[in-house]
Amino acid sequence: MSDHIISGEKCLELLLDVSGDKIKKKPSSGSNKKETNQSITDLITSSSLKDYNLNEIDIKIISILFKNILNGRDETRAIDILKKLENNKCKSLSEIKRLARLKKIGILKTNGGLDDCADDIVSLLRYSYQLSDDFINSIYSQTEELPSDTAKPYKNNYEYLADQFERLNILRNATQDINRKIRRR
Repeated sequence: MSDHIISGEKCLELLLDVSGDKIKKKPSSGSNKKETNQSITDLITSSSLKDYNLNEIDIKIISILFKNILNGRDETRAIDILKKLENNKCKSLSEIKRLARLKKIGILKTNGGLDDCADDIVSLLRYSYQLSDDFINSIYSQTEELPSDTAKPYKNNYEYLADQFERLNILRNATQDINRKIRRR
């Protein structure tokens, strides 16, 4: 497969195309199904997601969670995710290990218990899942492009003290100016 360079906005748009009613139910027309499948393929082969080795169901899980974020639900219970994947409850439960795999590779994080490392079915079902911050940042490619507005550290104590004395002088001058204006009234 070739690398598709997809911007963060386009990647999020494709995730929204995949999410919704198109996941569980078959699309009404063949063209809608083709568009959904093409969106999934584009996401799987995109440069920002290809390192995760995702498949179609993984993309659907991510799109469900992303849509829930946009609807104001940061966390989603495992059973709610699985219900949206399959009509058949038995088939949907067979996908529970997929959530554990997505958590292990850093796409998902869990909120739901003290024993966060348990991999048994009951524990996995009790967790609430959400997209990890690192994963969302990787889609936006913000981890490398964030501007650095932090000040440079002082070279030594003398430079720090000189800066503090300068601040005191500025404050003293500002206070004197305010006092003069008050006295004039």
